[in-house]
Formats: sequence, C-alpha cells, structure tokens
Amino acid sequence: MFKYHVFALLIGAILDFFVGKLPNIYNPLTAIKRWIKYLDRALLGDEIILLEPEKQKSMGIWLLILAMLPAFVVVLFFDIFCWEIGIIVGIIFEIIMSYYCISFYQDYYGALDVLDYYFDSGMDGANIAYSTFVDCNSNHKDIYTLLDDTIFTVSKRANDYVIGPLLVLFLFGPVGGVLYRVIDLVDEQVGYHTKRYEYFGYYPSRTNSILNYIPSRLSGRLAVITSGLIFGDYNSKNARYIYRRDSYTDANISGLKTPAAFAGALDISLNSGAVGDADKTVEFNDVRRAVSLMRNMFIICMLVLFILLIW
Repeated sequence: MFKYHVFALLIGAILDFFVGKLPNIYNPLTAIKRWIKYLDRALLGDEIILLEPEKQKSMGIWLLILAMLPAFVVVLFFDIFCWEIGIIVGIIFEIIMSYYCISFYQDYYGALDVLDYYFDSGMDGANIAYSTFVDCNSNHKDIYTLLDDTIFTVSKRANDYVIGPLLVLFLFGPVGGVLYRVIDLVDEQVGYHTKRYEYFGYYPSRTNSILNYIPSRLSGRLAVITSGLIFGDYNSKNARYIYRRDSYTDANISGLKTPAAFAGALDISLNSGAVGDADKTVEFNDVRRAVSLMRNMFIICMLVLFILLIW
C-alpha cells in the first residue's frame, strides 16, 4: 500500500511540474477559496466595529471549522470509497488530489510573467501580471519594490504550495494535503494585521503558523542545501548564514524561514528588508534565479520520492 501511495504522489507531482493546472478543468481548491470568501463576509460582515475583539476571534475559529469540515468529509469519503472499489481507482484518486494540492507550475510561470509583461507594457503590464500571480490588486509604483514582492512570494510559495504540501501528502495522504491547503487559503484570506482582520484572522494565522512549523523549516533547509548542490549562481554559504540568523527572529513567526534562505542565496534582502542583507540591488535576473531555485527544490523532492518508490 505504501508503494502505491508514493507512486500516486510522484505522478501527481510530475503532472503539476510539466502540465500545471488546466484552465478548463474543475479545480476543487478554487471552489474552496470562493467558499472561504463567502464565509468571511457572512461571519464578519461589514460593521466589524460593532463586534468585540473576542467575538471576532471566535468568529475566526468558526471560519476555520466551516472551511475545513466540508473538505475533510468529502475527501475522506471519496478516498475510502475509491480504495474500496479497487487499487487502480484509489491510485487515480490520490494522483488527482496530489496534482491539485501541489502548485508549482503556475507559480513558476506566474513570476516569470511579471518580467515578460514589464518588458512588453511597463509598470502597468507588470502590475496586471502580479495581480494575477497573487490574486489581488497590485498598484506598485517602483519596479524594484515589485521585484522584491515577486521574489518574496515565490520563496513563500516554495514552502506553502510546493514543499509543504508534498510533505503533508506523503505523511497523511490526500485528506491531510487538502486540509493543509484549506488552512493556508484561510490564512491568505484573513491572516493579515489589518483593521478588518486583526482579531478575526488571529486563530487562522496562528493555526497556519503551527501547522507550518516543520514544513517551513524543512523547506528553508532544503533551499540552503539546493543552493549548494545544484548548478546555478547561488551563494550557498550566505544562504546558510542568513537562514540561521533570520529564521528565529520574532518577525519569523509569520513564516519567513524559506524567504530567509532565498534572500541569502540571492544576496538580497526581501520583504522590505525583514530578511537578508542588501548586498546588491534586486535585479530582473533575481526573479529567474528565485524560480529556478524553487524548481530545483521540487526536482530534489521528486527524486527522493522516486528513490523511495524503487527502494
């Protein structure tokens, strides 16, 4: 059974690596994201000033429960049902869910699109591409700030969308993988220190931080190792140094382990100087180097899965 599980995970990862999400195919995570946005408006409403902080925090707990429960029930049901039908059906189901839980392809090319649109249409085009990349409106005035945010997003998603889901899928199967992504999607929606989400997003943000305690450290260390193992213009010694220096600061509670390793490997600072050193000004090529580092990390993980499969 373990060999079937690893095989399905490897095939799902390979599909996302080479094909990505097909635009005309139903994606359950997109439906979950819409459900989270609906719960946000339904639970918190517009007049948040009328709700006490503790009441807003309790609403945040309900948001987590109502977002996770349907996903857990549905995926668990189909997982058991498919394996009861037969091994082939069970493997196909795990391949599909692994394919949906991992999101390398769209982030790899989404970051590169920011550069392509900038060269074609200037800042207006770059902001449009970045808005599509992060699924929110962008109004950057400075290209260097936009490049910083793009690289930072790549480094964060290397953990949240690639290495983290791979680890959770390997340990807990499709049910664990989907719940991991649901909690991350909730955190992306409400886990910000804004007036609206300061209290409402408290528990979703803390839950995501606790859930990512091991994956973020694994992803950060993998970025350090990859920067030294794979051919490329990376500073592996600085990646190790910045990771050790900036991984355990108070600011890193929000999950800056992997960005710290990326900043060190690229010899830049990220997140407005929160991690890394400004040894040089961020450049266009740094975006390409960042996505290549994420790609190399993903390749190493798939090689590990292949070794486990044949072993």
